[in-house]
Amino acid sequence: MVPRARVLYIAHYCRPRDAAWISTAYLLKALKLTDVVERSFVITNDPGAVRLRDTGDLKGWMEIRQMHFPSILDIKKLGKLLRATVAYLLIFIAALRIIKKEGITHVFTQHHNYHMASFIGVLVARLLGRACIIKIQDGIPYIGRSPLEAFLNRSIMAAVNKIAFKWASLILNKSPERAFLISRAFYVDKTKMLIVPNLVDLRAFSKHDELFKTMFKEQYGLDGYKILLFIGSTAGRGLEKLVRALPIIISRIGRVKLVILGEAPDKEVLTGLATSLGVREFLAFAKPVEHALIPSVISLADLCIGPMTVGWFSLADVERKILEYMACGRPFVVAKWAVSKDLFVDGVTGIAVDNPDDTNELAEKIAGLLADDKLRKEMGKNARKVAEIFYDCHSPEIINRLRKALLSSGRR
Repeated sequence: MVPRARVLYIAHYCRPRDAAWISTAYLLKALKLTDVVERSFVITNDPGAVRLRDTGDLKGWMEIRQMHFPSILDIKKLGKLLRATVAYLLIFIAALRIIKKEGITHVFTQHHNYHMASFIGVLVARLLGRACIIKIQDGIPYIGRSPLEAFLNRSIMAAVNKIAFKWASLILNKSPERAFLISRAFYVDKTKMLIVPNLVDLRAFSKHDELFKTMFKEQYGLDGYKILLFIGSTAGRGLEKLVRALPIIISRIGRVKLVILGEAPDKEVLTGLATSLGVREFLAFAKPVEHALIPSVISLADLCIGPMTVGWFSLADVERKILEYMACGRPFVVAKWAVSKDLFVDGVTGIAVDNPDDTNELAEKIAGLLADDKLRKEMGKNARKVAEIFYDCHSPEIINRLRKALLSSGRR
């Protein structure tokens, strides 16, 4: 008889449209499909959890327990710091209670380097003799957006998470390259490392809303244009390099429009640059849409855009936007080394740009692909096939990997 596991998932982010929560929800779907987990509980102090009303396939199998944290504080830097650190004391107390009351066998954590979810997860698991499995979202200490943030991330939080990795039963990594980096940066035993990347639901990404697509095209004036699409936050993604390449691309292809869907903190910079180059009319900033409509937007694209820079956040990554492009059968362009080799094969699922700072190289590669409809279609098919086998939450490969992880860790 297959053992019946019960999972507690500690999630720092648990709100609609958030990439970390979407990744967590897909992992929970895959855990449900293992037929090993009979029930799951998510505990969070995310104020945005109150907006998470539709849990789809997880309804009845997953229950969200929200620890109160004032939403007004979560928009302030100090408030975010409090939620990521001292507010986890309430998560710790609640987790102890839930584990005992609900018979939890496995604790999972949504891991970023700047909050305490993983440390609290391994602590309660260690105290109560349960397994703790850390799912890496981002794990490398980064410089930070302020001196205080840099100090915390590269010293205190790095030290705390080193303990978390040491005490964890297993660590689920996004890619082999990322596993190597985490292992070296935190001196983690390689036997704890398991590759379970961010996932996507191909069934959901096969559904398109034709009426919405028509309205979207009309709203942003896309009829008759070849569409370049970028989804996600533009911060640190190097889109200014693409804007600089637009004049050359347009001179080669004709009517091309770059559509950016997501937060754009550098909107004024990008708009100013496009205006100075005489291509402002070929740049469109789209308003956020519900995640269920993302496949419809991607289906309009001729070519999708990934990160144009390589750093701690993007090095050999498995970004959600890339998975979603692939799930919709769309090829993509990225900076070399920005995406894991397991996800991206240059010339097969998309195109790598050796030096995105070289405007001519970037423009020529994008223009070449936009001009070749047959090649783009073939790359799109290849991309979807890779996603189906290795990144779909219904994939037998992924489900078997998670089943083995659950059964091998078990109750300690």
